[in-house]
Amino acid sequence: MKKILYAFLASFAVWLVAALSMLAFSEYLIYSPDFHEGETADFTYEVDFITNSNDDKFQVWFKENKKSSEVILYLHGTGGRNPRYVEELSEYSNVLSPSYPGFVPSEGIPSTKTINEAAVLCINYLKAKGFKEKQITVWGQSLGGSPALYLAMEYPHLKKVVLINTFDSMKKMGTRRYGPLAFFATNIHNSIEFAKKAKAKIRQYHVIDDETVPFFAGIQLYKHIASSDKKFIPLEKGTHNEFDVWTTLFVEEVYKSQFVTEPPKMTED
Repeated sequence: MKKILYAFLASFAVWLVAALSMLAFSEYLIYSPDFHEGETADFTYEVDFITNSNDDKFQVWFKENKKSSEVILYLHGTGGRNPRYVEELSEYSNVLSPSYPGFVPSEGIPSTKTINEAAVLCINYLKAKGFKEKQITVWGQSLGGSPALYLAMEYPHLKKVVLINTFDSMKKMGTRRYGPLAFFATNIHNSIEFAKKAKAKIRQYHVIDDETVPFFAGIQLYKHIASSDKKFIPLEKGTHNEFDVWTTLFVEEVYKSQFVTEPPKMTED
């Protein structure tokens, strides 16, 4: 009997340590191990730094397009800023892209609060450059979809908010990866809560065969978006990070029939 009790207590202790680790380090597990430097760029761009409320400086790139009076705010995923997206987006518009606090070479620590604040400060930065809300498109990929929805909640007059391969909540993503232990993770990047209060025009895209953020996670998020002007667009080709950037900007104008207001009904396996 004692052996059974000892085995139970030992198992419980291991489980408890794992649970407390999830509670303490849940955000680190998302951004680890090195808060990602991202890729290097082989094109010219302006570099600047913005200071947040913690007095940390985070880096932004500004890629100019002299033919455009509009700007795209590109919010990156957990892998860091992708120069390919910046370059392709800049073919159609000016582009501002931050490297979140804690991501190389920015100072600070990444968290829901600091990333959302960085997104807001980027809007202020663009306004100081002379852009109006109606000239700003927010383009959030993967993790970047969460702060993008936060902006959709705070700035109803944005030209539009584009979401690509993003999730419903990071806690749910953690549950899919870590099982019941994720219950103890803090509720970080809860995009659903932002979606429920979103007011800006929203266009959501998701690759059907996305192996990083499941397609159904995008559908679950879409169901909660409160905006009266929203559409969901399945992408038949591509992967989580490899997809046609042009499609996410202009497909609505060219192929209106491909847009749907209700995504297919799916349930989580």
